Amino acid sequence: MAAAGRTGRREATPLGPEEKRYLCVLFSVYLALLGIATAVVLWSVYADDGPGPAASVVGGLLALVPVMVAVGQRNDRVEVVRNWKVFLGALVTALLLGAAAVVWMSSQSEDVTTRSRLRHAEAMADGSVARLTVNAESEGDELKLKLGAEDKADGFHTSCLPLASLHFSGADLADESDVNLDSEVSATLPLRGGGPKLRVDVTLNTSGDEGCRVRLTLKGAELP
Repeated sequence: MAAAGRTGRREATPLGPEEKRYLCVLFSVYLALLGIATAVVLWSVYADDGPGPAASVVGGLLALVPVMVAVGQRNDRVEVVRNWKVFLGALVTALLLGAAAVVWMSSQSEDVTTRSRLRHAEAMADGSVARLTVNAESEGDELKLKLGAEDKADGFHTSCLPLASLHFSGADLADESDVNLDSEVSATLPLRGGGPKLRVDVTLNTSGDEGCRVRLTLKGAELP
């Protein structure tokens, strides 16, 4: 009793239903605020908007800490400690969710189809070369392509797609690649890296069939 009188503290008592409900609501509020802050920080980083938005969020978090203490400090320090624990639990949860979001976003590919162009691919014959240009800087080591192919030969010439292939080459590729031709072609090309623009030569090989004419179209392009 004397010790309790000197410190002015009381021992923590088991939480009742109302206290548990209050702490759950408080946790949800903290998690929502911290979740929004984490989302803004990630958005500012991945959108290359500079440190401004992230700095504003960090400042808001620093201002939230004394507010949290004021909310929790109603009568005694026991409730302050409880509220600190709730805040720290929400902070750890928000950080874990943010880390999971970073991992997920890092694993996603960037669609650069609208920044890509395929030239000289309207009526390709055996040995014809089309040029693919991607106006985007690659931070990864591969380019994923999806091309469409259509027979453009006149007369009764049989389809040459089953016997044809595409050869991918160029200075921006780490290695050359060959893919069998079909109405839709998917290819993953290894990149050498560097430069704000990628250029890939696409050569049509029809096994010497001079009657073949193929039209290639770009369906999709992605960079990691």
